[in-house]
Amino acid sequence: MPERSSQPQVTVTHQPKKSRFVALLDGEHAEAAYHRNGREVHFTHTEVPPAFEGKGVGSSLAKAALDWAVAEKLAIVPQCPFIAAYVKRHKQYHEHVPEEWGVGTSRKRTSRTAAPAPPPGRGRRPRAPATPGSRRCVGR
Repeated sequence: MPERSSQPQVTVTHQPKKSRFVALLDGEHAEAAYHRNGREVHFTHTEVPPAFEGKGVGSSLAKAALDWAVAEKLAIVPQCPFIAAYVKRHKQYHEHVPEEWGVGTSRKRTSRTAAPAPPPGRGRRPRAPATPGSRRCVGR
């Protein structure tokens, strides 16, 4: 008898009118939010229900979102820590990140150096506060 995977089957859908990618799991949703700025896409936040953390749901969202951005020929601006870490681990996305965002091989940062400030006009968009105990950003 084949072993069953503990990883949930994840189906990610793009909701462009809401600027997000969503995965529905057991009645709960996980999401990767973004906003477009011309030919750039700013990934701002990734949320996964606590019960699904560590099971590949965030990675499935990141892959779907980043693959979409590449297919649309958009520059990837990884403002969300989870998306930034995913991009850093997956070299196929490095060439799509503007150099000033410091992800990839062109500019390496150590934990002791501060992240570069967003270029003028590319600041972070304010986020609504998270509901305590419901979901949290998978980026740490």
